[in-house]
Amino acid sequence: MPQGKKSDKRFTAISRSIKRLRTERGLSQNKLSELADIHPTYIGQIERELKRPSLKILFRIADGLKVRPAELFEDINRRKTG
Repeated sequence: MPQGKKSDKRFTAISRSIKRLRTERGLSQNKLSELADIHPTYIGQIERELKRPSLKILFRIADGLKVRPAELFEDINRRKTG
């Protein structure tokens, strides 16, 4: 978790969504980083909740995963209602 920032379950849900979608598609972090034009280390840091991505980065990740950006946020809603 980034220093000085409290845990935020919404970022946890987004990080988990990215990892889940990536693995469902059989993509490595390196391959997703190529598709999204993001450094592979940054993908890993997002998945481990060490970095909080901007919307611009989330859009690039969604494009790399070939999903609607909203799909990255779906687990937030599931956790609140489930």
